[in-house]
Amino acid sequence: MNILNATLSSALRMATPFLFAGLGGLMAQQVGVYNFALEGQMLCGAFFGFLVAYLTKSLLLGALAAIISGLLMGWLLAFICIRFGVSQMVVGLGMNTLLSGVTAFCSRLVNQSLGQGGSIMMEKLLSNVTLNTNLTSIPVIGPLIFDQNIMTYTAVILFLAYAWWVKRTPQGLALRAVGEHPHASQTAGINVFRYRYLTMTLSGGIAALGGAFMTLSQVYRFAEDMTGGRGWIAIAAIALGRWDAVGTFFACLFFGLASSISNQLQVFNTGIPSQFAMMVPYIMTILTLLTLRGSSHGPAALAKPFMKNR
Repeated sequence: MNILNATLSSALRMATPFLFAGLGGLMAQQVGVYNFALEGQMLCGAFFGFLVAYLTKSLLLGALAAIISGLLMGWLLAFICIRFGVSQMVVGLGMNTLLSGVTAFCSRLVNQSLGQGGSIMMEKLLSNVTLNTNLTSIPVIGPLIFDQNIMTYTAVILFLAYAWWVKRTPQGLALRAVGEHPHASQTAGINVFRYRYLTMTLSGGIAALGGAFMTLSQVYRFAEDMTGGRGWIAIAAIALGRWDAVGTFFACLFFGLASSISNQLQVFNTGIPSQFAMMVPYIMTILTLLTLRGSSHGPAALAKPFMKNR
């Protein structure tokens, strides 16, 4: 029972990076553009969020710096993909490689200049917010819902708000129309380029918060490539959720549960080698993707460049 409680209570916390990255990736794909740079944008948010928080001693400023860095990377990705119509996959992969190298290089420079031979570390992290002391005592459900990090609550609220907005507002319907039929949308008076630029920029900013969560809420320092493929798992969650906001939300929770199980297998003496325990989230990702073969597809215009005069 203790193992079950510990696993479920940490599942939502472990799902938080997936929720941020999944929301950012879903927004981009629903408007018709693949954001394959989620992993790099998360790394960008993790590094700059940590660096600014360390220098200013303000976790809030660190979170804002992470968002700004992600917004810039999202805009750059949008500019290259939308303006020049190049392969979204190639540009996304290239940006991942670039940001992995840039954050690793900058991290080493910062550690050498400020760390006095070691890695610099923050003095505090964003703590959990206890909504109701009495409710947290409820087995399993209490810690799961009423005792989480403020960034976890932020991720859930953003996801649920977007799920309502994209289906219940004229702007949300216009966004989906751009992803399905951009030429028809342009003819109807919807500015396709504006929607895609704005959505891709916001996509990067939200994904960067997923990386910032790791450095501002989970660990005290930045480590090279610390996101560990979470951006790619978020892309798998979008496909598992059938490109639907609610479906993607629960898919992210599923992968958070898989990560929580992986951690608990390492904490409790189960006899399973740690290397195999760490593989659990990635094995679950592969298995879920195998079940999707030929069963669903994204928006009709996904990954198709839009040229106004064609």
